[in-house]
Amino acid sequence: MDVNNQTNNLIDTSLSNNPTPPTNKPKSFNIVIVIIFLVLLSALVISVLYILKLKTEIKKLPENNQSANNQIEVSPTNAVVSAEDVNKSAIYYVKDNVLYKQSPLDSSPSIFLNRVEAYAFSPDNQKIAYIIDSGEAGSTEINDVHIRNLETNNETTIKSEYGINRGLSWSPDGAYLLVDAGTSPEGVLTVYDSSTGKEISLMGSGSYLWFDNQNLYISQETKVDPERPWENGSGFSLVKVNVITGNEEIIKKADSLTDYEIGNTIDSSCLYYSSRSVSNQSDWEDNNKAIITNYCYDLKTGESRLTADPGTTESLQIKKIIKQLIPDYTDTYYFQFVKNTKYKDWVIVWVHDNASNSDANIVIFDLNNPQTTYEKIATGANSDISWY
Repeated sequence: MDVNNQTNNLIDTSLSNNPTPPTNKPKSFNIVIVIIFLVLLSALVISVLYILKLKTEIKKLPENNQSANNQIEVSPTNAVVSAEDVNKSAIYYVKDNVLYKQSPLDSSPSIFLNRVEAYAFSPDNQKIAYIIDSGEAGSTEINDVHIRNLETNNETTIKSEYGINRGLSWSPDGAYLLVDAGTSPEGVLTVYDSSTGKEISLMGSGSYLWFDNQNLYISQETKVDPERPWENGSGFSLVKVNVITGNEEIIKKADSLTDYEIGNTIDSSCLYYSSRSVSNQSDWEDNNKAIITNYCYDLKTGESRLTADPGTTESLQIKKIIKQLIPDYTDTYYFQFVKNTKYKDWVIVWVHDNASNSDANIVIFDLNNPQTTYEKIATGANSDISWY
């Protein structure tokens, strides 16, 4: 036999007699496979359940298939605020030096404080500042300002030092109280610490609006060049004042032909103001020759742009309604209004014929339906009205 063939036969026999042993996979591998399978199965079950739940919620949507956003975007002016809801609030007003509290649609007021000429509640309604009536014979509290804590009845007194106190205004956080004193349209503005009564700063005269807890804007009397040919020759500039440091920043400076007056409104982006200009200095003697222009002073960029004061726009709308509600109303009448954001579209108006407060009326109505909601609240009150 051929040697090579014998060798091959021996190798084949050896291989057949000693087969390759099978590979035995460890038990841990099988366990991992089972765990992966169970995880995938659980994920599938959860997905199916979620889809079923989603389908159920979709079936619960209104038939008109409005989205949640569409439902939220309903105009607030369409919401009806009933007279009953409004009557749950309270208004405060001064009549014959008595501060009264009254429900807006109730003709029976109650006395809140006696001997009050003017007042202002703190922003949190925890305190009231009021100017005491100086008309009582023998009184040593001539026109002093009192700050009363409404919970404890403790009071802080601010003595009258700069003339006749006539107006009060709290800083937005209630930390400071501004007192307006004087007898002319332009008085003296003094800021006090509302907790201690300590004087913080004294500044010029003019109308004002709080900007934040430490700053306000004032239409402040300032010297002009060339001087105007009467009185002290000054005009009115738009000035920002820090009530803590007394630092002033002139925003718009008056000159011989132009004054600047703060408007009715300040918001997060705009201070509304107006300019009053004449062509010649002699024209100041005739109000009809003055040109009034309305602006927004952008509080972020410091730039001014032409725009209408929203407070003035709203005032014109209310004036139009008042003319319809009061038959003998003429343009010689004067009015102020108060709104409460909680009772949107309702407004309380103080209106009189410029004769005396005894003829003044406080009225209330819904702007959407003034004819049927018009009610007279009080007669003979002054214009200090609060609504909470």
